[in-house]
Amino acid sequence: MNIPLDSKTDITPLQSNDKCDKNDYLIAAGCGIISGLVDAFLVG
Repeated sequence: MNIPLDSKTDITPLQSNDKCDKNDYLIAAGCGIISGLVDAFLVG
């Protein structure tokens, strides 16, 4: 999906469908950190 954004475009409709809360973002960040550590120590 290619949405051109310029200074006149309002991005609030893009953010209005966001149903994630703080815990969802913390879980996603934790999974990223864990997968980065696994990649660094076990794979690379």
